[in-house]
Amino acid sequence: DGGKRQLIIPPELAYGDKGMEPLVFPGAIILVEVELVGIK
Repeated sequence: DGGKRQLIIPPELAYGDKGMEPLVFPGAIILVEVELVGIK
C-alpha cells in the first residue's frame, strides 16, 4: 500500500543562492509532494 508525503527542501539542499530562474528563484524553499503507489 502507498502513502503520500510532503517534502520541504531548504535552499542549501536545493538550488541555493543561484536558483534556476525563471522557474526557481534564488534562495527558494522547494516543496515536493510524493506518492508511493506500489512496490515491485
